[in-house]
Amino acid sequence: MAGVMASCCHTEFSQSLLKTCEYWPEWKEELPLTVYRKGEQYYLCCDVVYKCEHDKVRCASIIDPPDNVLHTEIPVNVKRKRVEKRYYCLMGAEAVQKLLGVKPLPAPGDCPICIPADEWDAADAVPVTVKLSPKKAWLWDGDDVCQYNKWNRSKPYEVYVPEYTPWDYWIKAPLSAVLLVAVDVPCTIVWNVGVAIYATIPAEF
Repeated sequence: MAGVMASCCHTEFSQSLLKTCEYWPEWKEELPLTVYRKGEQYYLCCDVVYKCEHDKVRCASIIDPPDNVLHTEIPVNVKRKRVEKRYYCLMGAEAVQKLLGVKPLPAPGDCPICIPADEWDAADAVPVTVKLSPKKAWLWDGDDVCQYNKWNRSKPYEVYVPEYTPWDYWIKAPLSAVLLVAVDVPCTIVWNVGVAIYATIPAEF
C-alpha cells in the first residue's frame, strides 16, 4: 500500500505539443570543417541541419520512488522539414592551440562568437590548411565558443550553434500553457486522488 501511495502520475500533453517544435542540430555531412583565420581569431565553417523527427510522443509518466519512472507514449509520427544553416563559429584559445598548434590573441569583448553565412565577410577571411572532422566534434545548441574538452578523447571538440525555433512555436507555446492548466493539472490531480483512494480500500481475501 505504501508503495502505491508513494507513486504519482502526471500527464504531459502540454509538453507533447511543444515537442513538435523541438529541433536539434546535426552535422549536415561528414565533410571536414574548414578553419578560417579572421584577423587574429579563428573560425570553424560549420554546415548544420536542424531536425524535428519523432515517431512517438509522451503523454504521461508514473514516478515510483525511489528512482523508477515509467513513461506512457503514443505512436505519433512527427517529421518536419529539415532546416539547413551555415555558421562560422569562433574557436576558443585552447581549441585553436590543440588543432593548429598556435596560440591566438585573446578575443576582444565585442568579437562575434557565431556568424551566420549571410553575415560573414569573406574579404579578410584566410582559409587554414588544417581541417577538423565532424567525427571529432560534438554539436550543441547554445551560445559559446568552440571549446576543447581534454576529458573526451573520442570527441574532444565541442561546437555551439544557435538554437532553431520554428515560427509556429510562438502559437503553440500559449496553447501549451492552456493545455497545462486545462488538461494536465486536472488529469494529474484526478489520477493521483484516485490512486490514493484505491490504496486506502482494504484488500478483500
